[in-house]
Amino acid sequence: MFYGCTSIETIDLSNITGTITNISNAFNGCTSLKTIDISGMSFSIPSSADRAYLFNGVPTNCTIYVKNAATQTLLTSWDNTHTYSLKS
Repeated sequence: MFYGCTSIETIDLSNITGTITNISNAFNGCTSLKTIDISGMSFSIPSSADRAYLFNGVPTNCTIYVKNAATQTLLTSWDNTHTYSLKS
């Protein structure tokens, strides 16, 4: 999706709703990201290969907004190096 976009700082996908099934490398290599808003999305459980590089290279202090506590728990189980926040 945004693979290797090294200069982008903010991604707002909050208006995209539905269930995401293929997220492989979506934000991989986006080394300047400060905020990702994926709060409109639900996630199915993809294979470990598809999710392995989802946030690879994204700074650990990047704020990632998610839809609900279930999504927060799911993403944390995939990648516990980032913090997933509920949008208020």
